[in-house]
Amino acid sequence: MPPILKTDATPGLLSLVQVAEDRSNLRGAELAIVGFPHDTATWGVLTHVTLLIEEVIKKEGFGSQRHREAMINLSKSATWLLDWLRSADLPIKEPWLRWTPALSQASMEAEQVARNYQSFVMCFTMWHKNRMGVEVLSRRHLRFTPTEAEIGSMQHRVRAYQQGVRRPNWPSTPDSPPATSFVEDPEIKIRLQKLCQSALVTGALSVEYPTDRVLLDRLNETYFARLEFQFRHNSQFDLGGYTLEQYRRFFAALMAVSSVHEHFCFLWEQFGHRYPSQSAILVKTVSEWASLLSSISNLPNKVIEIILSDMTFGTIRPLEIYIHPFFPSANGKSLYLAPQFIMNSRAEENILRTCSYLRPRLYSNIANAKEGEMRKMIASLAPSRFRVIGPVKLPSPYPDIDLLMSDRESSHVLIGELKWTRKTI
Repeated sequence: MPPILKTDATPGLLSLVQVAEDRSNLRGAELAIVGFPHDTATWGVLTHVTLLIEEVIKKEGFGSQRHREAMINLSKSATWLLDWLRSADLPIKEPWLRWTPALSQASMEAEQVARNYQSFVMCFTMWHKNRMGVEVLSRRHLRFTPTEAEIGSMQHRVRAYQQGVRRPNWPSTPDSPPATSFVEDPEIKIRLQKLCQSALVTGALSVEYPTDRVLLDRLNETYFARLEFQFRHNSQFDLGGYTLEQYRRFFAALMAVSSVHEHFCFLWEQFGHRYPSQSAILVKTVSEWASLLSSISNLPNKVIEIILSDMTFGTIRPLEIYIHPFFPSANGKSLYLAPQFIMNSRAEENILRTCSYLRPRLYSNIANAKEGEMRKMIASLAPSRFRVIGPVKLPSPYPDIDLLMSDRESSHVLIGELKWTRKTI
């Protein structure tokens, strides 16, 4: 029997699906992770997620299709899990951040449950919207499948794109260059190797390394230049205590710190040691983060602290780790960071989304400027034979025309509506 949509379902099938949906609410008390203090549980989940990402990179390669998919899926499931832990009323104790077998097992179990729950939510949501049909395998097992009309549709393609699916040999673009490692620079590679040689082993799975300011400054310059291709709005836009230009400087510094840590852990294992699981997550107090990033970016501590606050989990409703990558300790004095998400983040898009929630008035100024910026960009790229004008006001009830392009050679006119819903390619 083919999958049945909700609109075509019999009362008996609707009742059966509803029973399954009602029984699927997560019973968190059954998870072992709730037996750990809040900070230990948060750190444990982030550590486990980091280890999963590194495992995919080792098997499939950095920047591979599987790597992108894993990052997207883990960001969603981990965000949901960490938000649930935040509201689970876990005991508040002085954190003991040790990667023990018990914490490893509990974190793995919790992440798997969260991942399955995310799949459950997606399937039932699509069922209620008549985008997926259901097959009854037994009274306890249901299978959801996209309908034939859904498969191959534009909505199906958009959803696949948002989930990281790309055609083989998908071409790179200036704003999305091919995944490469910064260690292609010989000097940087040498400095990273020296970090490993001067590192101090602090435990079976933990290690510390000295701060190399020359390395951080060099990477900061590199990433600041790379971010130019991702940032497409006016650099002087006010985001609320800092400009987009200042945020770009902040994020370049954060990428420098994150990239050194991520690659150090990778090299440490390459040199014959066990992967430093206990050191995989960057843990610093808010003042330490502010001082370090201020010294690299040359931004005032006050500006750094505002940006840190905007990027801290809990500042706005939970979205994704990419958008709020800093996780606060129970007392708010320390911030935990998984560097892999910084290195694969859409920096400008994410901070603008945060701004849209925190400061809608400022965000509206940015949003309203998009149309003029796009028109100006089109005019600069169009051949001289084209004339680009707009907007053109029309009497009510007709909508205004965003863009008019006339071709002097063929006497044709293009009437366009400008949209900026996705990054253009």
